[in-house]
Amino acid sequence: MDEWILKHFGNNNAQPPNCVTQPENNAFPLVLLTYAQSLDGCIARERGQPISLSSPESFRMTHLLRATFGAILVGVNTVIADNPSLTTRLVKGPNPLPLIVD
Repeated sequence: MDEWILKHFGNNNAQPPNCVTQPENNAFPLVLLTYAQSLDGCIARERGQPISLSSPESFRMTHLLRATFGAILVGVNTVIADNPSLTTRLVKGPNPLPLIVD
């Protein structure tokens, strides 16, 4: 896995992979779920106090995935607590459209 990450995301000039942006026959959208959590299953120390759970390589991979997909789904509580930017600032590519679920 580490070799794959370094190959695809190891440099700051990595470009989004050639992914299918429109599913065949417009049947269903392509969906990818990613998240990070600590060993005890938590994603924050306390409400409104996020912690860094990922490595710099993982952050770049996340931004590359954002540039690959057209939208990013985020819960309203995450938006309220963390005010995430949800951009592709670590790689070249378009920012995804934020879709907020309440």
